[in-house]
Amino acid sequence: MDQEQRRREKLYMKFRADLVSGHIASGYDENDLIEIYDYANDIYDEYVQMEVILSGARIYPESEELAQRRAFFLYTTLSMTEGAVNIALNHKGETALWEILLLLVKHPPMEESIKEMNSIVDTFTDFDDETIIQLVDACVELELYDW
Repeated sequence: MDQEQRRREKLYMKFRADLVSGHIASGYDENDLIEIYDYANDIYDEYVQMEVILSGARIYPESEELAQRRAFFLYTTLSMTEGAVNIALNHKGETALWEILLLLVKHPPMEESIKEMNSIVDTFTDFDDETIIQLVDACVELELYDW
């Protein structure tokens, strides 16, 4: 495990300990919450993911990054497609994550899915870890194995 991974795990463990103690401080900055969420997602800790989403909505209501994660959580974990779409449609920033989510919700036929995936890759150049994970997951869900 590299130093960055250990730092993320330590941040996650601190947040989890704060949850257990009942004292979630607003001392976590937006990037901390994003990293905690992404780490919790990597280890399938839906409880921490949900708590990050709730904390993030309260502390950083204008955060585009946290809103994207909230929408994906609603769609993938809670199967709340309409809620995820409403979040996506109410955000003005165009990012690859929003486009992937909207593609998943539309779930078009394979040919159209391939065109939209190509468009996403051609349009956006900055793919962080979370975007890449969601892109791969979308390929699986849309059965675009050869793409």
